[in-house]
Amino acid sequence: MLNEALREFVAALDDLEANLGFIQASKKLRPRLGDMLKWDVMGGDAKGLAQNFIKQAGVEETSLYRGMVVTLCGALEEFTRRVLRDCVLAINKATPSYDELEDRLKLQNLLRTGQALQTVFEPVDHLAFDYERLCRRLSTCVKGSTVFQLNDDAFTMYVSNVTPTHLDDLLRRLGLNLNWDDIGQDGKLQTFFDAKGARSTAKAVQDFLQDVIRKRNKIAHNGSGGVVVTDNDLAQMISFFRLFSAAFSKVVCDNLLKSMPKKKSVAVRASNQ
Repeated sequence: MLNEALREFVAALDDLEANLGFIQASKKLRPRLGDMLKWDVMGGDAKGLAQNFIKQAGVEETSLYRGMVVTLCGALEEFTRRVLRDCVLAINKATPSYDELEDRLKLQNLLRTGQALQTVFEPVDHLAFDYERLCRRLSTCVKGSTVFQLNDDAFTMYVSNVTPTHLDDLLRRLGLNLNWDDIGQDGKLQTFFDAKGARSTAKAVQDFLQDVIRKRNKIAHNGSGGVVVTDNDLAQMISFFRLFSAAFSKVVCDNLLKSMPKKKSVAVRASNQ
């Protein structure tokens, strides 16, 4: 069910890792390049490019890494939106009639749709709502309807800094409770943090996630001053989010299945194969 969301996020991490590798390689190559080149046989353009590259001794790599932290957090936000959207669609597909939806989800669908429609005169930059579609789908969500469509896009509107608390709240809107100890049971995360047991790993996961978002906020709102990000820091973040996104997706899928009556979960389980 969440395979595509996870695949897209991993692709974003791959891009960041490739960019990080390029910067690291450039950093190591620049001071050595002069002795490696045969300057007497180089053409004008090539020689000029090489000389210009060698002169870039004053470049501060950490400024590039800070920008990549912001990009990483943006990818995390999009991953979270995709997870929410896919969960709503799965619930919709697995529920035979509107009357069988949890009351909380019915109210959330009304609330989130209304909030999305409020942006009709001032659309948000990072989301593109089809307002006619929102209205059309909302009109199907009435008592007795057996062909209803929840507004999955509307549930993604207020995804911002993906802190542990915010993740809890976002999933609670769908009637799901995120148990961090379930994530802490992941063996790869336990190894990553050199932690023993689910509880200590869960705390380490939440602390790490909170720290990344805190760094992101300082960079985005205060400029670069006071925030040092090294290549090792960024590599560690990328490694963490590879493990966290997989564990998080599994826990959400499991919780979604458990939250549904057996007859409703068949379609969701099938789509998760």
